Amino acid sequence: MEPLQNVKSGIPDVDSLLDHIRCGDNVVFQVSDLEDYSFFVDRFVSQSVKDGHKPVYIRFASHRELVSARKAKQYVLNPRDGFEKFTIAVHNIAKEEGRGAHYIFDCLSELQETWSADLMMGNFFSVVCPYLYSLETVAFFPILRGHHSYETVAMIRDTTQLFLDVYSLSQKIYLHPIKVYGRYSPNMFLPHEADRNKAEFRVLSDASGINRYYSVVRREEGHDNLNLDSWERFFQKSHKAPKKDDKMICADFCRMLVGDDARMSRLFERYYTKEDYYRIRERMIGTGRIGGKSCGILLSRKIIEKNLPELMDRMESHDSFYIGNHVFYTFLVSNNLWELRIRQKEDSDVYFTAASELAKKILKGTFPDRIREKFSRVLEYYGQAPLVVRSSSLLEDGFGNAFAGKYESVFCVNSGTPEERLNMFEDAVRKVYASTMNPSALIYRMKRGLKDRDEQMSILVQRVSGSLSGDYFYPSASGVGYSEDPWNWDRTVNASRGMLRMVAGFATRAVQRTGTDYPRIIHIDAPLKTTLVTREERIDYSQHTIDVIDVRKNVLASLPIKKVMEQADSGYAEAVCDRDTETEERLLKLGKKDKMYYGTCRGFAENREFLGDMERILKTLQKEYSYPVDIEFTVNLFPDKSFLICILQCRPLQILNSRRSLLLPKKSQTEILFSARNVSMGITQCRKIDMVVLVDSKKYHDLPYREKPGVAKEIMELNGSLGDGDKSLMLISPGRVGTSSPELGVPLKFSDLSSFSAIIEYDDAANGFMPELSFGSHLFQDFVESGIFYTALFSGGRHPSILHKEVLCGEREPDRVVSVYDVSVKGLMLWYDMISGKVLCGVPDAGKKPRQMMKGRE
Repeated sequence: MEPLQNVKSGIPDVDSLLDHIRCGDNVVFQVSDLEDYSFFVDRFVSQSVKDGHKPVYIRFASHRELVSARKAKQYVLNPRDGFEKFTIAVHNIAKEEGRGAHYIFDCLSELQETWSADLMMGNFFSVVCPYLYSLETVAFFPILRGHHSYETVAMIRDTTQLFLDVYSLSQKIYLHPIKVYGRYSPNMFLPHEADRNKAEFRVLSDASGINRYYSVVRREEGHDNLNLDSWERFFQKSHKAPKKDDKMICADFCRMLVGDDARMSRLFERYYTKEDYYRIRERMIGTGRIGGKSCGILLSRKIIEKNLPELMDRMESHDSFYIGNHVFYTFLVSNNLWELRIRQKEDSDVYFTAASELAKKILKGTFPDRIREKFSRVLEYYGQAPLVVRSSSLLEDGFGNAFAGKYESVFCVNSGTPEERLNMFEDAVRKVYASTMNPSALIYRMKRGLKDRDEQMSILVQRVSGSLSGDYFYPSASGVGYSEDPWNWDRTVNASRGMLRMVAGFATRAVQRTGTDYPRIIHIDAPLKTTLVTREERIDYSQHTIDVIDVRKNVLASLPIKKVMEQADSGYAEAVCDRDTETEERLLKLGKKDKMYYGTCRGFAENREFLGDMERILKTLQKEYSYPVDIEFTVNLFPDKSFLICILQCRPLQILNSRRSLLLPKKSQTEILFSARNVSMGITQCRKIDMVVLVDSKKYHDLPYREKPGVAKEIMELNGSLGDGDKSLMLISPGRVGTSSPELGVPLKFSDLSSFSAIIEYDDAANGFMPELSFGSHLFQDFVESGIFYTALFSGGRHPSILHKEVLCGEREPDRVVSVYDVSVKGLMLWYDMISGKVLCGVPDAGKKPRQMMKGRE
């Protein structure tokens, strides 16, 4: 039926007192006992049914059922699914039920217990209440008195239309309206009394009745400190708990701060005490969970401290801060972005466009004053030390999902006036929040089956590790380390000893394909072994640019390594660089005396103590995780040759550990497109290829620089159009896929390649294209986790590879930079054996069926 302006409560005196409940009203009852809430609910439900409505009961709490299924339509929800999923479920129920519905909600205070903080309960009400109001519904909500901070109760009171205090004593029940939106009468805000059986309310105007009422109020005020959030009260009470309760308290702390991942929780249970959790809480901004990246750092440091105490003198101390995930949702709610957030998640037609709009609005959002005050305290602690604001989402860096490079890390030079520094810090936090809407992150979540998971963004704030040298601040070196070597190009090298991928300065060039720089690959078992033979190769495939903080300009800068070394200590320059002496001699003959540096991190590759420490760290972490790990680290070198290692990140290493072996067909029985050895990454496989996208190196080279990004756009569009079906796609592209320099290869992101099954890079020295085996970069992490096969084709070296493009001809003549071949009928196959490192791609000879044999196990 059509909603009415006035709605009967089932108690005529209450209708008179409140000048009726109106369509759109949210009615909050603050009670000490849910029986007092039931007093009003029972009568409202009966009246609603009598008036021809079908009441809707939102059931989610552990307390007794408040409305039977005979009297109301019942929805059962689980708040443990997380704030986002729970809130969206309520939103969708209201959308389905439509205008004018009557709702009864379970006790909101139980949401506080489930989500571990008042703030999230307040956020839930702040987003649900306006939506119900817009649908002209009537909704009843209870909260328990004495369970919430004044701030949270004020948030609810400010949002709702009616806020009613209810007390009881024996057979008496008292109703005291605190807020009644849009109407007024002289007696409306006085306390009223009724007998439970008669439900006839009268205003308390006599001294005896008023005294009796306030004696009840004083009795129920309790002794809780309501200036504190329930989160804070829980931590305070845990201090007083007996020792025998420590295990239970630690389990609660782990759920509140770490999350529900069973494997990660077991590790924290093994290593973290109650006092350790207190130390985390002391460094938190807001409430909620600290996210995967923060958990990885805390856990790895504790494992090293417990198992390798002799290394602690060479480990940098830890002084990070954590912005809890509740702050992220509070930011969205307080900036009126929640409706857009729901639309982006629920409507697949606007999944990407709404994300783009949301990202733009996040960057313009503001933080509540109480959060800004806490940000200021953090900045006061660090002074003017450079900071990095890093993503630490709930799904990030866990078992199975690395999210490598999906979310932002933002450097804060942290220089200027206090207000300028605060503004820069807030900008950094906003950028990290906005990065949750990055296309690459959204596609990654879709590919990993995480689209509907509750992904919340926590933030890790770290002091930047490094030293000041001249005008520049930077760590001596940094990089990533792997407990298992993912690139075992030489079968004589023991891959189980691990691998390091290092650069001088900040680690940007170790985890991304940037410019013309190549990091130092150090196989711990054979640290000086390299594929580079000639002087030219050693210089070309080295580091030429270093990322530093320029303290004079207050910016993060990418500078020629030579410029930075000119201000550095000579001992440091020798540790991270080699000299091009031949070029120096030629310059000297021309009357120019100069030092020509190129970065190699050779000093660290030769430092047995450093490599020994790194191997022990990696092996210990792998043992405790019961899983291979990768870490991000810095190392700072001092004049006396001592050093400090700082662990910046630790996560389970998403490597491909299939133990299957595949016997490849004989080349004589195959029309070969390409073959290669020890330059591939992926699981052992035999895969049919349906479509091949080929980028012609000569035509791409000849394109004007400004038109090269257009090739990336074309491949991105093919990724979308060809990837809609079940076809297996292969990309064959010159140079370095994913580079930031278009002259070195096509500048593609993971989101542009997510539908491809195989990525093939090939060299063309005449046109300046050379693949880079950057195993360990964020892009390669994406390939591993998404099951995308990768190989590089080098025309030189011990195992030369030749791309026979003519195998594709006849399907479509290559007349463009990007050609697309439908080879589904031709029968193109890809074979790869990860045990031998051999890959073969071609068309089997129909008259000589190739023999294939799988052996081993997954």
